[in-house]
Amino acid sequence: MASSNKHTWKMGEGRAPQQRLGTPTPLDPNSCRIPKRRQNPAMGKVTFKIFRGTWASWAQLFQQAAEFANTLRPDQLISISHSADHQDGVVTVWYRRGHAAADD
Repeated sequence: MASSNKHTWKMGEGRAPQQRLGTPTPLDPNSCRIPKRRQNPAMGKVTFKIFRGTWASWAQLFQQAAEFANTLRPDQLISISHSADHQDGVVTVWYRRGHAAADD
């Protein structure tokens, strides 16, 4: 049976080289360097503010988080996340610390 591959493996040849198997070869850590990420001091540090309450409704928690997020500049806001553990709801506003009302 003819094969369309340039190299046909035959019994007794041993294992074909990795390049022929299509699997990647390990990289030499000195051959590829990933540049270190430099933090832009003007961007500020990432921080968060938590809104939680066993007795507060989700609507109240999200309203509080939204009111806080509205005090931030658009470039400061990263995201708003939420989670729940039994009856304890948590809404977190992730943002970059800068010169806004949020730094109080």
